[in-house]
Amino acid sequence: MKSSVFILLILSFFTFDILGQDTIFTKKYDTISALILEILPQTVKFKKSENLGGPTYTENKSEIIKIIYNNGSVEVFQTKNDDQISHSKEKGARRANLLVTLGPSLFTLTGSPTDNKFRFSITGGVGIQIPLEDKRINFIEFLLMSDQKGAKLKDRTIGYEGALYEITNLKQSMDYVSLDISYKRYFSSRKQFFLTFGFYGGYLYKSQVDGDAKNINTSEIVPYGGDLSGFYNTFDGGGQFGLGACFLIGKGIYAFNLVPEIRYSRSLGDILKSRYGADFSEFNSGYILLIGIQSTF
Repeated sequence: MKSSVFILLILSFFTFDILGQDTIFTKKYDTISALILEILPQTVKFKKSENLGGPTYTENKSEIIKIIYNNGSVEVFQTKNDDQISHSKEKGARRANLLVTLGPSLFTLTGSPTDNKFRFSITGGVGIQIPLEDKRINFIEFLLMSDQKGAKLKDRTIGYEGALYEITNLKQSMDYVSLDISYKRYFSSRKQFFLTFGFYGGYLYKSQVDGDAKNINTSEIVPYGGDLSGFYNTFDGGGQFGLGACFLIGKGIYAFNLVPEIRYSRSLGDILKSRYGADFSEFNSGYILLIGIQSTF
């Protein structure tokens, strides 16, 4: 079931790649949603987004102010004279994009195998993407994240002050603030589908375990849990890998990019445990599905 969901998410990214659009702004104050096919020395060939199976249109560069491509890059066309036309990248071609993300995460602790159950929570962040060249294919991304990692723990029975208690609904959470630094590269011809990988450093500011304790003899149910922050390392770090897509929404000054991304991260402690057999039960691994809103300027 998990594999099917993951495959569907990946396929959806290719679907986004097909549905993206470019926007042409003309000197007649027309805004055309289009799929750019070819840019020639004097003209631009395109298909209209609402009829991709229809005719191919040709527009003189002298009639075009600029084109905003689906990945947010902007190309401005300047007329030197009636016979000589040139185009150049907008001055801010390397300007950083703003990014806001929010989405569900599915994380687990790496402690006892009997307790190693995934738990859903919410992850959010803000950051910037800095293009490394004018073509805006390669980016460095800095993302400040707030997320909650943890696990659902197995029910158990414990003894306390001469009585037996059944512990149920036991959940452990570990609240982090982290800085993610990633390299991002677009691979599709229209610069929508991308691959990203990098590392993160996190600060643990709270760890909590909560559940219900039922007295087996009296059936009385009382809260169970407490603050576990003192049992864990304050700082964490590790690596991450992700796949995603980027497509344009809106027009003109109201345009923005919608960026869905699925990311897998694993802490350094988890890697050390698997390689050297050490027990780093406070570290986590898991998946995050991020839905981001990215500026086009």
